[in-house]
This record gives sequence, C-alpha cells and structure tokens, in this order.
Amino acid sequence: REFCCALALCCHLMSSDDEKIRFVFDMFDTNDDGLLSATDVQLLLEHALQRDEVRPEDKDMAARRQQRIMETKQELLGTSQYLSFERFFEW
Repeated sequence: REFCCALALCCHLMSSDDEKIRFVFDMFDTNDDGLLSATDVQLLLEHALQRDEVRPEDKDMAARRQQRIMETKQELLGTSQYLSFERFFEW
C-alpha cells in the first residue's frame, strides 16, 4: 500500500507517460546498468500485483497471483535473464 501511494505521488508530479515508465524502470534498476535482472522483474511484478492481505481461505487467489507473476515474468524475459528498458517500454 505504501509503495503504491509513493508511486502515485511521484507519477502525479511527472507530466508524460514516458517519464512515468522510465521512473518505474529506474526504481527497480538497482545497480543502474540499464537492465532489470530476473530478480528485479520478480520484485517489480510482486509490487505491481500485490493484494492488501491474502487470508488463509484465499489460497486459490494467492496461487492465481503467483501464476500470473510467473507468466508475466516469462513474457517479459523470454529466454533472457535481463529486461532492457526498450522491452519494458514496449510492454
């Protein structure tokens, strides 16, 4: 929740969608090499697709969320271990 609030505030201050996309990418590019590692992509997707709190009876929902994260990660990375800004921007 805090992550989403901070992201919304930062995005509100940026004028173009391109700036917002670059900001999100740079936020997860922790070593400033212009690439997101598979771990960075996993973290980004977990934050982007998070739910407030999954109750024990919502195991199905948690499993579907994990499946969606895995599928999206595969879609973004393909056979590579890294995601470029250009590929992220296309997506």
